[in-house]
Amino acid sequence: MKKCLSCLLAALLTCRCIPSGAWTETAAAEDNTPLIAAAEISAEPGETVTVPLTVLHNPGIAALSLSITYDASMLTLLDAQSKAEWNTAVFLAGGDKTQSPYILNWDSEASADYSSDGLLAELQFAVAEGVTGEAVIGISVNQGSTFHADFTDAVFDTQNGLIRIAAATTTSTTETTTTTTTTTTAATETTTTETEPVSVQADYLRGDTDNSGNVDVADAQITLNAYTKVISGKPTGLTDQQFRAANVNLDDVLSVEDAQYILQYYARNTLSKKTTTWEQLIK
Repeated sequence: MKKCLSCLLAALLTCRCIPSGAWTETAAAEDNTPLIAAAEISAEPGETVTVPLTVLHNPGIAALSLSITYDASMLTLLDAQSKAEWNTAVFLAGGDKTQSPYILNWDSEASADYSSDGLLAELQFAVAEGVTGEAVIGISVNQGSTFHADFTDAVFDTQNGLIRIAAATTTSTTETTTTTTTTTTAATETTTTETEPVSVQADYLRGDTDNSGNVDVADAQITLNAYTKVISGKPTGLTDQQFRAANVNLDDVLSVEDAQYILQYYARNTLSKKTTTWEQLIK
């Protein structure tokens, strides 16, 4: 099912856009608000990084068209790949990567809506040498080319991405010599009393990545940021405790799904006041 391909470059219509830098309460205010979001990541000058795009609360679409903008003085777009689990969708990218906006298109060949959430695409950028600051990855939905199987418009909120660029810091190391004095004392007899074993409580709250005592939008953002580091081949930056809290689906692998589940858990329990357990959410 296709509209005319000329629609893929249709004029951009008005769409709601959420500022970059964080998952926001606006995005999660409604449990079913469709959202397309880019991640916030950190990078160094001269580095190559990957920015994932994710879709949440997908209402079902037969075609999707996105415009991607960025600061060409700070970034060079190297590659754009579809990661959507839409088996029969045709993915078309906008050709000249130096052109802004750069267009990404998905078009159904099956006369049906795709409704799955998750990783949508990955954008690979080269960071220019000698630059520092914040580079915004702008996302806009091209409304004339984004529609359901019945050709009615599909509407999404969007969240811009952000690449924070900072030069690596150099840490100097000072060698210290320590003198240790050992004192030997006579052994004394001790008495050991056996006690009943004490149950050990988990040292983290599931989903509470920042250890604030609550599961909220910040936890989803931290988890998503850690995931972007994983796919870029970097350490997550999380402690063992934070990793266990972030890995809400308990598969021992940090993924975009963990961030999605945390956001959904927060939206249902805190915003919608619908008590939902992790077991009910992750089936």
